[in-house]
Amino acid sequence: MFDHLLTDVCTVSAYLGPLAGDPYQSPTYGPKVATRCAWAQSAQKVRDSDGNERVSADQLASGVKIGLKDKVWLPGEDVANDDVAHTPIAIRNDASRSTGTRLYQTFF
Repeated sequence: MFDHLLTDVCTVSAYLGPLAGDPYQSPTYGPKVATRCAWAQSAQKVRDSDGNERVSADQLASGVKIGLKDKVWLPGEDVANDDVAHTPIAIRNDASRSTGTRLYQTFF
């Protein structure tokens, strides 16, 4: 239903949890997956998962839920460089009343 609005592509690597047996509990991530999205750059105040007010500089809308610990490369970023990956500061979702289709907003 929203696919015609998702004209950009971001890349997502899902957080899988801490590395088993690692005393430092280093995070592990799944494969990098290209995901259709709508990307916007604008300053927007949001509340993070702890309830703190933060300023988001980038926002994505997609049909795929992105977790708060996932790594995300915004459109045009070098996905080979893990140092440029972002982690979300907030996530919201909406559903179409008529179809139940979900659209997720992710804030960085």
